[in-house]
Amino acid sequence: MNEKSKEKLNPNLKFSLIMIILSFCLIPVILWGLLSGSVSMPLENLLEGISFFLGGEGDEIASVLIFQIRLPRILLAAIVGAALATAGACFRGLFRNPLADPFIIGASSGAALGAAAALSFGGGLGLGFFTVLGLPGIASFAGSMAAVLLVFAVSRSFGNFSSPGILILAGTSVSTLCSALLSLIVVLRDRSLVQVYYWLLGSLAGAAWPRLLSALPFIILGNVFIFL
Repeated sequence: MNEKSKEKLNPNLKFSLIMIILSFCLIPVILWGLLSGSVSMPLENLLEGISFFLGGEGDEIASVLIFQIRLPRILLAAIVGAALATAGACFRGLFRNPLADPFIIGASSGAALGAAAALSFGGGLGLGFFTVLGLPGIASFAGSMAAVLLVFAVSRSFGNFSSPGILILAGTSVSTLCSALLSLIVVLRDRSLVQVYYWLLGSLAGAAWPRLLSALPFIILGNVFIFL
């Protein structure tokens, strides 16, 4: 192997080592999450809860607290963090700017508008199987995609939709429009104000295994697609 090949491999090897180290750092974080909360849990109770879950003698209450409340919430936080990190890296690579984020092309504002509209006007809408995904989640994805497509349409009308400068200007305009519509919804549907803000701030209180498992395939497919 020549010196040029070594220089090309070294950054990749360094990146891989950093990812492995950070992945192992999740283990103590998960352990801390299981032990802490509104009700603190000693390590002994944690072991008893795991023992009861595996069919042995132990603490049933601790088992329910661990596997029905805290562990789904921790794992959901982990995969959400991974998805946000991938999205951030994607935007930074697209715009060649370390400060780029989903707000630049209106993705975040469109998602917020879609979720707010669903929470305010779509309470009685039946979704069948997709109910487990949550209507606000589906609406936020649809709103985000609509905002991004609108940004590309506006950029294309100026003749060059691949130019970062035009994309940023169009994204800023669409983002402002979505924020204004979001404020209008909040004013018109003030009864859902608390629910909308609670969702927009990002809460993992409703985390459960069905919701976690329903979100996981989308996050995996999205990450694989972006990496490819």
